[in-house]
Amino acid sequence: MRLMLSDHSLHALLSIEDGRPVGQFGGRGSGDGQFQQPTGIARWGVHLAVADRLNDRIVFVSNPPGERWSSLGERGAGVFQFDRPSWIVTDPAGHIWVADTNNGRLVRFDDPDGTNWTEFGRRATPTDLRTPGTLAEPHSLCVFDLDTVLVPDRVAGVVARLTPSTNAWMVHELPAGQRPVAVSRLGDSALVACFNSPTMLVLDRDLQPLSTIDDPLLAGVSSMVSVGSAVLALNALQRTILLIEPASVDRLIDLSLLGLHRSIALEVLE
Repeated sequence: MRLMLSDHSLHALLSIEDGRPVGQFGGRGSGDGQFQQPTGIARWGVHLAVADRLNDRIVFVSNPPGERWSSLGERGAGVFQFDRPSWIVTDPAGHIWVADTNNGRLVRFDDPDGTNWTEFGRRATPTDLRTPGTLAEPHSLCVFDLDTVLVPDRVAGVVARLTPSTNAWMVHELPAGQRPVAVSRLGDSALVACFNSPTMLVLDRDLQPLSTIDDPLLAGVSSMVSVGSAVLALNALQRTILLIEPASVDRLIDLSLLGLHRSIALEVLE
C-alpha cells in the first residue's frame, strides 16, 4: 500500500510505501514546490490536490509529486479566494471540494482553473451556530455519494449534511463536549471522529446514530479515508496510522519510528 501524508512540521508531502518512507516533496515557503502547513490531500486524475493552508491556496502537483505544479487561490472571501483552507476531496464526478475553513463555507469546482466555482454554506455567527446551512469552522468533509456531503464542525459540535443538487442542509447535534473533527464512509454508514476522544460515532446517511466504536487508539485521529469496507485513520496525537473495521481497530504504522511528529492528513495512492 502506498500512502501520501501531509506534515506540518516539515511543510511537505511524504510518500509511505509498505510502512517505509520512500519520498518527500516540498519545504516551507510560498513559491512553486513549497507549502506552509499543507493539510488535506486528494487524488484528482494524475494529480494530487493539496490544501496549502497558510498560503490560502489549493495546489495541484503531479503524482508522484514534483514534475508539474499549479495553484489556485489567494487570501480573501470571494471567488478564487480562500481563508485557511483545511480539507480537499473529490467526488465520483471528478468535482473538487474544499473546506474553506475561516470563510465558513464549502467550495466546489471542476479543475485547477476553478471552472464552475460554486459555494455552499455561510459563516456561522454566535446566534445561529447550529442552524442548517451555517458553518463555524469546517476543517474537513466527506463526499458520501454524489449528492451527499458530510461536514464535521467541531466549534458548533455538529455533523452537517449537504445535498448539493438542492442546496439543502440538515445537522446532527452531538452530545455536549464532543467535537467532531473528521468523517469518513464506512460501508453504508458514516464514521465520525471527535477531538481527542477514544469513541467514534457511527451514523447513517440521515445522520441518525447507529452505534459507537471504542478504543484508546482512536483518541487523536485527525484524518480518515475509506478503503473498501474499512477506514484508514491518521492519529496525529499518537502518531500512528490505524485500520478501522466495524469490529476492530489495528495499528498499522508507527509514524514516530519514521521520525514524523506532526503528520496531519493522509491519502491512499494505490
